[in-house]
Amino acid sequence: MADDAESEERTQLTENDIDGSGSDADDDTSPGQAPGDATMFSSKAGLLLTFISAVGGGSLWRFPRILANNCGEEGCLQFLLVWLVFLFLWSIPLIIVEVAIGRFTRRAPPMAFHDLLGVKSTWLGGWMASLNFLIT
Repeated sequence: MADDAESEERTQLTENDIDGSGSDADDDTSPGQAPGDATMFSSKAGLLLTFISAVGGGSLWRFPRILANNCGEEGCLQFLLVWLVFLFLWSIPLIIVEVAIGRFTRRAPPMAFHDLLGVKSTWLGGWMASLNFLIT
């Protein structure tokens, strides 16, 4: 008798998961959000501010100032120019690609690379997530 109740409860839970009517996330929707929709930023400014804080705004304004204060008599303009070139040619496009991959696949980094590049590149997403964790 108890086994029948358990199996009926499991069946009901499974059916609710399939049609989406039984998930807890649906109960926590905001007034302007439709049930089942993913939470999104309300404006592009919020998204931009999140990226700036995630990258570290200090690296964009503090690093050049510290470099200028500690460069000595010979100057550091060459290093600063090379840094700016690599910032715009490598770092910013890499951030844009990472965000695009995440938004396209809507998966965690290992599974995002698995979906895009195949099974052999799953480690790349794991490596990226591990480095972010260690840096933080």
